[in-house]
Amino acid sequence: MPLSVATANSILTARTASPMYLALLTVYPSWTDTGSSLHEPAAVDYSRHYLDPAYWDAPLTGVTTWNFDITYLPVNDWGTIIAFALCSAASAGNLEAYEYLAAPISMLPNSTMRIASGMITYGAQ
Repeated sequence: MPLSVATANSILTARTASPMYLALLTVYPSWTDTGSSLHEPAAVDYSRHYLDPAYWDAPLTGVTTWNFDITYLPVNDWGTIIAFALCSAASAGNLEAYEYLAAPISMLPNSTMRIASGMITYGAQ
């Protein structure tokens, strides 16, 4: 049974009031994954990006949008990034949602990956 827009908005408002973390993934995830079973870059300079609750839009029509640029600048080889995930903790935690990238990105030393404001949406889409 689908959620009403009002219910979806209430759930999103409550969920995005708590910190979440953006994980970059080197292996495609599935809904059976947890925050512990995700395949993230193994490089010492990689960590999940903290998503401050202040930068989520108020949800409309069951969807909210992240409104702040995120830039990754690896010093080491992070491998090929093929997806990203929203997680409930800086390590381990729960897998909240995930999305595949339109095209893989090779994160070699001294490369840059920028996720522009407005590119991450979260909700009942």
